[in-house]
Amino acid sequence: MRVDSLIPRNSEIFSSEIVPIPINKALKILSLFFILWLGNFGLEIYYKSIEPDHPRKIQYVQNLLVEDPELGFIWKENLQMVIKPEDHWMDIAQEGITEEIFHTDPNGFSNHPQAIESVQHHPQHILGIGDSFVQNASHFLYDYFRKEDLNFYSLSVHRYGPQQYNDVIKRHALAMKPELIVYVLGESDFEESVKFENWRQSGIPWFEFHSGLWSGDPETNYNRISPLRRVMKKHLNGFDQFLQGYLKLTGWSANKSPYELDWKQNESGYNLVLHSINAAHRLCSKSGIRFMVMLIPGKNYILDEKPDFSYVPEYYSRLSNYLNSMGIPVIDLRQSLRKYNPLKDLYWKSDNHLSFTGMEFMAREIKAVYQQ
Repeated sequence: MRVDSLIPRNSEIFSSEIVPIPINKALKILSLFFILWLGNFGLEIYYKSIEPDHPRKIQYVQNLLVEDPELGFIWKENLQMVIKPEDHWMDIAQEGITEEIFHTDPNGFSNHPQAIESVQHHPQHILGIGDSFVQNASHFLYDYFRKEDLNFYSLSVHRYGPQQYNDVIKRHALAMKPELIVYVLGESDFEESVKFENWRQSGIPWFEFHSGLWSGDPETNYNRISPLRRVMKKHLNGFDQFLQGYLKLTGWSANKSPYELDWKQNESGYNLVLHSINAAHRLCSKSGIRFMVMLIPGKNYILDEKPDFSYVPEYYSRLSNYLNSMGIPVIDLRQSLRKYNPLKDLYWKSDNHLSFTGMEFMAREIKAVYQQ
């Protein structure tokens, strides 16, 4: 036997399949991820350069808020600030106010500093539950009722609605055992109640659902329900914004109404408000706490007879009639405010909320019900 026959030919050696080295695949994958990251990074820089900044005063408020899984959001706890005109969300300089002392309690509710200091040691006779109409009036109402030897405390936050009012009653108000709870409704509460219900059903944190802000527009259906969308928004935000822009150009469903419920359909807003009032009244009755409802009209409604929401005159009247029939005290401020002259003094010049003059009407009506 020839020895060279035992030696394999070169063709035999190289004809066999070469097994790929795993590191090559890893490098290809890493390269793909790098290209993806680089593209996303470039898109993020581009969209950030063309995206308008949020108004500074809205962002100022945003920085003072924290998310709450039940209420959506609330002020940071134990704030102690002096807010200057250039930072304030109102044009307080135009109103002749040089600064505002802004304090919050351990639960995140804004109140007069003396009210926060005394709430742990003294009974609270009257609690105000509502949105910015009560929050903005908290200092005035505290001072007004202290002159009557009564304690007033606000558990109110801007942009809140009836479902949040009820959560606040259950979480905080009942334990404080006040003599009277004032449940304050504004014109926007019928719409806000629907928006809140849509947020609650989404399971998404408040700021994310509202486009990154406490006051932002709700995200679209696609943004809210697509798991892929949420992953992209978090990890590939540049490509996500590109996709949203493309969908907007094509008119895809991402541009449709974000609401599963519509406050104009089947009077869902009115029904949610009515349900919340009844539930709050039952909670208070079981705890032996007196309960009243106050309806506050907006500035345009009183000054120009043009409410911000066309349904308000009818809804307010229907609520008043219903509450009267149920024996629940209700104060419709439309009646008393219209008796004042000049009407323009009832609201701030630069804002749609009640001025100190308008707040005094609130205080008088609350006092009258309390003394009954």
